[in-house]
Amino acid sequence: MIRTFVFCLTIFIILLSGCKKTTRSFPDDFGEKVYRHIVHLSAQIGERESGSDSEALAANYVRGQLIDIGIDTELEKFSFETFRLDSAILKIGDSKYEVKQIYFNPYDSIYSFQGNFITIDSIGRPDGQSITDRIVITHLENQYFFFAKENARLVLIVDPFNYKEIKRLENALCDVGIFGKMANYQSQNVAGHLIASVKTKKFIIIGAHHDTYPTSPGADDNASGVGALIELARYFKSMEDRLNTNIRFISFGSEEKGILGSRIYLNQHGPELEDCILMYNMDNIGGPSLMIEAKKGVNRNFHVIGGNEFPAITRNRPWEAIGSSWRILEPEIFEVFAITNKPEWIINVIDEVLQELEIEVRKTGNLGADQQTFTQAGIVATSIGTSGNVFHTPDDTHLQINKTSLQQVGQISTEIILKTMDQMKDRKMILQ
Repeated sequence: MIRTFVFCLTIFIILLSGCKKTTRSFPDDFGEKVYRHIVHLSAQIGERESGSDSEALAANYVRGQLIDIGIDTELEKFSFETFRLDSAILKIGDSKYEVKQIYFNPYDSIYSFQGNFITIDSIGRPDGQSITDRIVITHLENQYFFFAKENARLVLIVDPFNYKEIKRLENALCDVGIFGKMANYQSQNVAGHLIASVKTKKFIIIGAHHDTYPTSPGADDNASGVGALIELARYFKSMEDRLNTNIRFISFGSEEKGILGSRIYLNQHGPELEDCILMYNMDNIGGPSLMIEAKKGVNRNFHVIGGNEFPAITRNRPWEAIGSSWRILEPEIFEVFAITNKPEWIINVIDEVLQELEIEVRKTGNLGADQQTFTQAGIVATSIGTSGNVFHTPDDTHLQINKTSLQQVGQISTEIILKTMDQMKDRKMILQ
């Protein structure tokens, strides 16, 4: 009997040693609760474009949820100016053509373009000809970042039928007239504050965004991130007496207009951000495959924390039209997006969490959302997301959401935040 007991105990110890290490308990229904918020935001409120009444409804929903959890929360409204496009006329010889979308910089106040143009059927020209500072006409609708990166002067997107005729006229001159005016809109950020059990100015920002792309109900992008924000607030509130670092839960407005809400937040709270040790963003977390910004690198000397390096003329303005009839071409914006600020300590934290939880996550570079506002301001920032779902379309509904991903993102995020707090015991590591 004793031998049997010893044998069984030995087997139990071996099996136990092979189990993954879990450092803290986590709610089994986290993903399900996040999903309920997704359904409310995407199916009941629906499309939530910047400046709309429905975006305001979403912000109020987030604020109400945080208040119900017991977190002090503010609705920070902001006004912004943008260019409202009325029409654009493309003339080639005696013919006029309808323009579906324009890429240019409306804040330069240049609304008339003349000269030779080139046409593009696919990414990259067969002859290798540069498009830098050129007028480009294309039927490609979802290649904005290519044209922006290549520094085109003006990009006109036309329908495929007209494009066939225009392509035959490539050596001709074109005349482009853009008509519209500046207009004002209002959006809002939601900021909840959870105070640590010890006296400290240090804080961590957990962020998401509540607006959507036009025509999209935005279940994955980004009701998923907002739902997780609310439920993480609930979880951390339940353990507030053990927190050694303050937490700000921020739901940003107007992210789809070029991370506008976070840029406004930076302008309003810049001096405070010197005490921010980490900005952790969640965007599109409802897909089947997880990914996280986790490539080490710091390529700037940040002499001032909380600064703003985005071009002054675009600093408080959207980079995309209400309704998305135009998108901005401004090389300096993309230079700022090349800034990285991921020191070794945050990479170590992420690696440790992923190893302990044994969740498969792809490590990436910059995912290009609100976290980049804080990265360029000298704040350590990262973002978690997923791939495999559609977004920016009417098909971004709650029916495509992967609940397992929601649960796993919650676990990963919790551990990263708490381990970052643990790092506060060694100030030198945080300040490296």
